[in-house]
Amino acid sequence: MKRKGNLCGIFAMALILVLTLVLSVGSVSAAEPTIVDSGNCGANGDNITWTLDDAGTLTISGEGEMAEYTYTNDSLSKKYITSAPWGNRVKSVSIQDGVTSIGSWAFLRCTDMTSVTIPDSVTSIGNSAFSSCAGLTSVTIPNNVTSIGTAAFDECTGLKTVTIPDSVTIIKNGTFAHCTGLTSVTVPDSVTSIGGSAFSGCTGLTSVEIPNSVTSIGDYAFSYCTGLTSVTIPDSVTSIGDWAFSDCTGLKEVIYNAKAITDGSYAFKGAGTAAVGMEVIFGESVKEIPNDLFYDCAGLTSVTIPDSVTSIGDYA
Repeated sequence: MKRKGNLCGIFAMALILVLTLVLSVGSVSAAEPTIVDSGNCGANGDNITWTLDDAGTLTISGEGEMAEYTYTNDSLSKKYITSAPWGNRVKSVSIQDGVTSIGSWAFLRCTDMTSVTIPDSVTSIGNSAFSSCAGLTSVTIPNNVTSIGTAAFDECTGLKTVTIPDSVTIIKNGTFAHCTGLTSVTVPDSVTSIGGSAFSGCTGLTSVEIPNSVTSIGDYAFSYCTGLTSVTIPDSVTSIGDWAFSDCTGLKEVIYNAKAITDGSYAFKGAGTAAVGMEVIFGESVKEIPNDLFYDCAGLTSVTIPDSVTSIGDYA
């Protein structure tokens, strides 16, 4: 009996030891990411530094502006990528407070990048900075950003939401062009100009609010936004570019309040379809209906023209 008791005791001790080892292994934290590359990326050399870890997280820190980059041909994909030293290895970006700009082409075609953190210290985003970052689904642009470069988010096809801060006054050419996943955009009251092709080819865009602060809408600004169902042109607008809303085949309603327009050839050419039908309402502030404004709109079913209108242009 004594031997049996000893065996039970030994077995119990062994069991406790095994459980202790299992629990201790389970409590070990995951290994910290390993830095695989690093260097300088500041406009003045070492004022900004970068590190890239083995998880693909790029951390940019320091004081002042980032360097400006261009693009280079990637030997594997045969496509242009950023000339920045991290190439297209980036999966997430953490920009630290103190950095004041994001360089042009800095993350061009970083297609695996899914997130970016931009601090309040950043005041400008360079040309094509995030162009063709297809994995990026959302971006919060801080309120201190006053300049967003040409084509800054062009072809970010995964981008669903974007917040444009009140500090921005101009949406430049091609800024959000071909962002096919983008469904809605609110343009802040600070914006006075929407550049050429700014939202061209945003086929998922269903609504857009153009505030009374906007005075000009550039060529092709919303062309081929086939999902767009309604648009209101405020009376502050004095210039609509050629083909600005052309081929927006989903348009069902256009409320047009612009008092006087320069340019605007074929501004809504091909908008709406016969299957969908489109209604156009001119506001009481409208005096002139420009040439070619709704040229080739086969789906136009209803037009309301107020007494304020004194002239209707050729092929309107």
